Amino acid sequence: AAITIGPDDVELAQQVLEGWGVASEGGVTVALELEITDDLRREGLARELVRLVQDARRAAALEVSDRIVLGLTVEGELAEALSAHEPFVTGETLTVELVRGPVEGATYAVDADIDGQSVGVRLRRASPAGEGS
Repeated sequence: AAITIGPDDVELAQQVLEGWGVASEGGVTVALELEITDDLRREGLARELVRLVQDARRAAALEVSDRIVLGLTVEGELAEALSAHEPFVTGETLTVELVRGPVEGATYAVDADIDGQSVGVRLRRASPAGEGS
């Protein structure tokens, strides 16, 4: 014999797994994994480095199109983030030469903090030919 199950015969419940976020609306449920992997964390730190350098560029009164020689003093996770995302950082900040540490002839310097880690930014405008000297 066939048994018919209708909406009144079923109770729908959702249980959210640890590390996930779930939202439901209008019959649609979306689940997102909230765990921050090491790769995602490094990417986020690289974006924060870009933001810091962009702020330094503005404070140094550089033109939007000016290429720079950039010195970054970073350690630990910030150094890992820079290594993993160097083309992104240099491309977004118009850096033609990246130095790990101070830059000779820097015209602007700032020391800051990203997520509890210290970072030193030193920069100068690159020569018109785009060379670092």
